[in-house]
Amino acid sequence: MPYEFIIPFADDGHEEGDPPSREEIAFDDAIDHIRFNLWKMTLGHVSPSFEMPLVLRSIRSFRPAFQLDGKRRDQIINDIFGAAAAAADRLPKQYSRHQIAIAMSAAAIVVSEWAATGKERARQHPHKIDDAKMWIRMFERDMRNMSDYEYLQSRKLKRGREADTRQKRNLTTFAIAA
Repeated sequence: MPYEFIIPFADDGHEEGDPPSREEIAFDDAIDHIRFNLWKMTLGHVSPSFEMPLVLRSIRSFRPAFQLDGKRRDQIINDIFGAAAAAADRLPKQYSRHQIAIAMSAAAIVVSEWAATGKERARQHPHKIDDAKMWIRMFERDMRNMSDYEYLQSRKLKRGREADTRQKRNLTTFAIAA
């Protein structure tokens, strides 16, 4: 049986039939992980102040080993704006919607850079990506602070409930003893 039927393109010197390398698999996994976390942000029960810094940090710190194709770039950018809309709906009203838009636009700029060619990168200002990453980092800090504040408030509420329960228990014990 000829090799081409077992392994396509085995004899013609093309790499289309070769399995993906470990680096390609790791790259695809990282992209899928980012997309999953952005999708997770759109779920109603997920705290945007907790999840947003995690996904934005993964975007900010990702160093792609390969150029991202246009289709996946567009998918990630759509996911970014879906997560931005979810954050705008669920974050406290006093938090600036403008800040959300700036940070998520900065994330889209970083993702677009992953798909840019050498010529496209040469036309950009050298600070563009660094500035975008700085906007992302500032938003991450805001979200971490908000998450910490929510956690402190939930602990305060829990302590209040525990105190009420202890007080009721003491009153019940006192009433039974009397």
